[in-house]
Parts: sequence; structure tokens; C-alpha cells
Amino acid sequence: MTKHFQSLITDLWKRFDMEPPVFYEIDSIVLSVDDIDLKFQECMDGQHVDVIGDAGVLSDDPVQEERQISSILQHNLARWLNNRTCVCTEKSLDGSVMLRCYGRYAYASRNVGVLVNIVEEVLGVTEHWYSELMQGVAESQDMRRRQMSTQLDMEDAVLFKA
Repeated sequence: MTKHFQSLITDLWKRFDMEPPVFYEIDSIVLSVDDIDLKFQECMDGQHVDVIGDAGVLSDDPVQEERQISSILQHNLARWLNNRTCVCTEKSLDGSVMLRCYGRYAYASRNVGVLVNIVEEVLGVTEHWYSELMQGVAESQDMRRRQMSTQLDMEDAVLFKA
């Protein structure tokens, strides 16, 4: 972790009226806002910092997952010109598909206000997709309950043959 990264993050914490962060021997630090963790990670090139928010896991139902991916693509394209964030998927070790929101800050900008704007954008997009994914989970669970109820009703049905 470079001194530049530490200085930037310390300035950001001051901007948010927070106590200075404690740095460890890793190249990242986490800021928790409204139950969402934003990870600040220095890029390998030493010129940028990524701001990363985990929005959640895509549905394991293929139809629901396809709808989610279509919505994510439309959302990304709609925000492309006016935003510094993007949303992408990553496979986790357990095989589930994680939705991550990214923003990138260039040290060359030398303006912590720019980083504050990126943090706000990543947080907003992460909150949006977290909410969308949770709604999708609820809909998927409701659909499974209805399917189970229909299956149970059919098992209890008595058929008469004339």
C-alpha cells in the first residue's frame, strides 16, 4: 500500500468527518455506509484506486437471472455517458454469480472531491442493485411457494373415472 493511497483515504475519511482509518499491510480498506461495504483498493498500476460495492447475488433461477442481466445491461448503457461507475458480474467460489459495482479514481486528478463523487455514485448504484436483487429473491421465493402449493394440491386431488 503506497503512501499516496493512505493519504488519499485519510483525506476522504476527513471529508466524511470520520476518525482516520487504521491501515494494515494489505492494499485495501473498507468503508461501511448504510449496511453496504465499499472497498477501496489500490490498482496494480499504482495510478488509480477502485471503489467496489457488492450488490448481491444474481438469482439461481435461469429465467430470473436472464431478466436481471438484461436489466443490468440496459442500466449500464443508460448511465454510460454520465457516470463513472459500471456494474459487472463475477463468479464466486461457490458458483453463484455476484454483482459488483465499480468506480475508478485517478490519482492524477488530485481532487478528493472527485473521489467523493465516485463514492456517492458507487454507493447509489450498489444500493439500487441490492434492492433490485432482494426484490428478485422475494419474487423467486414466492414463485417457488406457489409451485409447491400447486404440487401439493395435485397430490391431494382425487381423480374419478367415468
